[in-house]
Amino acid sequence: KINSLVFSNELVTLRMYIGQIKMNYSKTPQPKEKQPVKKDNTKCRPRN
Repeated sequence: KINSLVFSNELVTLRMYIGQIKMNYSKTPQPKEKQPVKKDNTKCRPRN
């Protein structure tokens, strides 16, 4: 019983940790990916 309790607690903390990482990961790289594309387009248009 002790082992299962510890395991379930670790699972919950792991899920929360993974959830936070996914939230942070999905928030940061998407704007970083979109921004350079927009910047490149705006830079290329006036240059061309």
